[in-house]
Amino acid sequence: MTWFQKLFGAKSRSRKTERVTAEECLAVAGWVPGRTCDIAETEHAFERFGFRLHDKGREFLREYQGLAVDVPIDEADGIKGFVHFAPDMALRLLGPSDKPRLDALMPEDACPIGTTGGHTVLVFMDGKGRSYLLDMEWTLFAELATSPGEMVEALCGGRNGRVDSRILDDLGHPTGELIRNGDERRHWRLDQFPVLSRFLPPVSLSPARRPPTWRAMARAAEQALAKGGSPDKVLVTCGGFTSSPSGQTMFVAHCENCLYVRAKAGLQAAAPPPGVLPGFRVGEVIPFQPPPGW
Repeated sequence: MTWFQKLFGAKSRSRKTERVTAEECLAVAGWVPGRTCDIAETEHAFERFGFRLHDKGREFLREYQGLAVDVPIDEADGIKGFVHFAPDMALRLLGPSDKPRLDALMPEDACPIGTTGGHTVLVFMDGKGRSYLLDMEWTLFAELATSPGEMVEALCGGRNGRVDSRILDDLGHPTGELIRNGDERRHWRLDQFPVLSRFLPPVSLSPARRPPTWRAMARAAEQALAKGGSPDKVLVTCGGFTSSPSGQTMFVAHCENCLYVRAKAGLQAAAPPPGVLPGFRVGEVIPFQPPPGW
């Protein structure tokens, strides 16, 4: 029996509800009870990046590695989150110099086991099975769950990893500022978004309660609407760009909050840039090679 089944039992969905459970989402992604994976290459990758895979992480990844899971989000009007239990998706966004900074945030034996919010939030697990979230931009850090089963439920059962988080400073150090349930909007800087504010979600839909106004799309849309633009005439990008520690340029697709604002306001999204195929998932981070002269 898996951690998930031990924690939640073999629950069946009531015929009276349309809610999709975490276990059903995992099954759609290819998970079955007793699933096993060869993780030898993953262990070698951890060693190259300065991590050592502990027994809890090894046991978890043998069952869940590689699963790319579309998950429900409570209060999201049909928008789905994206969880990927693939350590390499997190490792490519970390550099050798990041290990000391990570050790200052979480136990030293914590290692990445995947991503959530697409690939924009890294998921870590320590040797006791406790899990943590770190925004790819090192702006937010959160304690996610105390066991692997609770972690899977928090990520895939409708919460989408929305737990209270700590804001980090420009060096990735914790500040005294917390983003808590019921107190999120204090961090949204709504005074800077007088036009767009009516299109924001009731609560953040993204992991670690990331504010919906922290993305560039919100700022660009506010500026266009403040100049008298009609929402259905405002054209926004479908994502942005960043660089990985290796220097690889990455295309970062819009996340949950941005998709909500786009739909609510009726904003038009441009086609993806050359070389990025359409049909990418929420918050996917895709290697991008700018074409000559682009």
